[in-house]
Amino acid sequence: MTRDEFVAHIADDSDRIAQDALVSGFLKDRQVDFTVRLVCDVVDALSQNLSLSRRIQAHRLEKLLLRIPSRQDRYFLSLAQSARGFPAHFRVTVANVIPDSIRSEVYRSGNIALASVRETTRVTPSSVMKRDPGASGKTEADIILLFSHPDHQVSNRKLLTDAELYPIVVDTFDKLKKELATNIGVCGCVIDQSVLVLLDPAAQNNLFKVLAKYSSFIVIRVHDVPELLVSPDEVRKIIKKERQLGIPVPNEAIWFQPDRRIRETELSFFKNAAELLQAYDSTSFVLGDLKLIEARLLVAAARARTRAERPDSEMGSEPITIRFLHGGLSGARLVTVNCGVIQTLVAKVTCKDHAFGEMQRFQSLIKNWDRGLSPECHFHGNAAVIFFNLVRADSGSETPAEPLEKRLSDLWNDQWLQSPSTGMLEERIFLEKALTRVARTLAELNKLEPPQDGDLNTYVNPPATHLNVLDQRGFIWGLNDCAKQALEIATGRFRRMERSAIVHGDIHLRNILIRGESEVHLIDFAESGPGHPAVDLVRFELALYLGPVRQFEADKTGVAFQRALSIEHATLDHLKERFPTFFQVHVNTACAVGMTAARDFVIEVLGEHGGDIHDYLAVKFLVAWQHLGIIGSQTGHARAVILATADEIAGWRSG
Repeated sequence: MTRDEFVAHIADDSDRIAQDALVSGFLKDRQVDFTVRLVCDVVDALSQNLSLSRRIQAHRLEKLLLRIPSRQDRYFLSLAQSARGFPAHFRVTVANVIPDSIRSEVYRSGNIALASVRETTRVTPSSVMKRDPGASGKTEADIILLFSHPDHQVSNRKLLTDAELYPIVVDTFDKLKKELATNIGVCGCVIDQSVLVLLDPAAQNNLFKVLAKYSSFIVIRVHDVPELLVSPDEVRKIIKKERQLGIPVPNEAIWFQPDRRIRETELSFFKNAAELLQAYDSTSFVLGDLKLIEARLLVAAARARTRAERPDSEMGSEPITIRFLHGGLSGARLVTVNCGVIQTLVAKVTCKDHAFGEMQRFQSLIKNWDRGLSPECHFHGNAAVIFFNLVRADSGSETPAEPLEKRLSDLWNDQWLQSPSTGMLEERIFLEKALTRVARTLAELNKLEPPQDGDLNTYVNPPATHLNVLDQRGFIWGLNDCAKQALEIATGRFRRMERSAIVHGDIHLRNILIRGESEVHLIDFAESGPGHPAVDLVRFELALYLGPVRQFEADKTGVAFQRALSIEHATLDHLKERFPTFFQVHVNTACAVGMTAARDFVIEVLGEHGGDIHDYLAVKFLVAWQHLGIIGSQTGHARAVILATADEIAGWRSG
């Protein structure tokens, strides 16, 4: 096949001729320059064939780009630069297949600006901001997969095409899975008797699992015939479980009909799904740190939430304001979403697998304990968004409550940089009460036992394996043999109760929000699971000691302080008498209240699970040892905890 023939075949009216050209092997072993020039020629040829819709043109180009074997940076850069002159729908197609690091080259001419992650993005509805459809860079999400023998879908194809939807017939399960894996434009699926008859119950079960996991927006029409070997109720249970909904499956998400011909009245279900997934195309959006698919999903999820609360509202009639927040270290992006007609939400943008894991843990372990967050998961392709109810700074605000870390940091900065004031003392007293409430809240959670039939893995226990590897390589920690012996003993003690309780699993001061003296909110349950009943409270205690606490005395004083707190079980008043310099600092005083409360509550929790103070000391020793390798922890403070408890723990063996 010659170059001109290949280009002509890709731009041909016939899908079959174009597909044959793509699989012909013509692209094998081609140089970068040849390949990029070929792509430009194909774009020109497709643009000139007016009988092909822009949707089909973009789809042809996407298939060509995915077939090109070269994946070098030089190829992607040259392709991105060439795409600047392409029509908008081709330009977006190129942007969707090249690496994130190079995508900005496509828009270097200024069509789209990439913003700082801390900026605010206002998503303007189409009724407010008019855009030329021919220059919008619109990417359709209007594909309806017809899972059927082709001969049975003639009338359905015509009906869907007339409704400006794009039907694709797939006649095997493998082809359906391939379309879902390579195409983010699918919004619906029609399942026909002609393929159900070929699938046994296990395969049909798997079919509905695959569709459920592809997108929370996809709608499914099923031919309700004797060949359907999974009952409608069972299908709904599968979808509810796979999507981690926690609520019944909406009627418009999947429905069953006795005949294979789609009715006119059913078109609205497909159109609604397509409109939600295409809502991004009628907006002005600054991507920031979001990928294009994530931005599309975020807008679609916000519109879906608006539609659920106000079914009579017109799509896009309300503006959406999106503000990026400071997130943690997991790689997920946090934003607040305000849709005007509904309350402000917090959205966590992450990959689908992580979102599924977090939702499963919340539904299994946390839901009955904390009904305030009410997480709601939306996903499409490999991207996911989890909505949470916003914890407001105060009753009349749309501003998120501040994390505990910032409140403690501000207290220290105020004392360090300003003159003493009544307000500073009031803030310290407020934080003392709040920290006590945090310890009580964690104790309430940690007293709960995990489900016996749960299959969740535990990621929350403090591993020392990475530190042991460094030790074997000759890394010197400056700790004596007694401390190393205590590490072995504490590890053995820890294993007795390592899956006894429900734990948050990622307790640090950024995951604790304070609102008033009585409201404490834990966020980010992605690491929750069965764990040791002492691990959350000990991590909270050490998060205070290894973070905001300021120590101005010799290291040996820190060891003595920790020995009094951990071994002697000293009261707060006793600590104030013995270490007056420590309590000259407001933030230290507040943290000491929190640390003693955490210690007292952890002993109470351990008693509920058949443990005692020995288990508390073992966990505290291990978590402190783990902090030797964590950037941001005060290593000297961690050593003080280890040295204060090592002799006591090492003595358990001889005793």
